[in-house]
Parts: sequence; C-alpha cells; structure tokens
Amino acid sequence: MSGRMLVVRLAGVGGMAWGAVLLARGDEVWRRLEARDPDVVEELGIRALGGRHLVQGSAQLLAPRATGGVALAAAAVTRTGLGER
Repeated sequence: MSGRMLVVRLAGVGGMAWGAVLLARGDEVWRRLEARDPDVVEELGIRALGGRHLVQGSAQLLAPRATGGVALAAAAVTRTGLGER
C-alpha cells in the first residue's frame, strides 16, 4: 500500500468517526459550539452531514484508489465555498 493510499484510508477512518459522532451526539456538539439548541432544520443538517461523513469515510476506507481524488475535490469545493448556494 502506498503512502497516499494510507493517508486516504486514515482520512476515511477519521471521517467515519466524525460522522458517527454527529449522528449520535450532533445536538450536543451544536450546543457546545453555539450555546443554544439547534432548530429543526439545523438538526436535519447535522444528521445529513453526519451521514455524508460516514458514507464517504467508509468508501475511502474500502476503496482508497477510487475515492482519493473525489475526496480531495470535495474538500476543495467545501473549503472554497463553491459548494454553497
């Protein structure tokens, strides 16, 4: 396994862990960050984001070659704000 594939797999494990936290305790994370309860739409967003991280992390762990470039592109779009409306 190459170093790049190892990094992609480790990122996948991290993404899966973060997704699981958001799905299990996302409202608590929100309260700690925002000092208030999330509203209904925010809760839905937290759950959707948690699910996305869990699925993407699983794909990175199971198929790092196929998802390595996709994960980098998704991260770039998210960080630059191109994915926002």
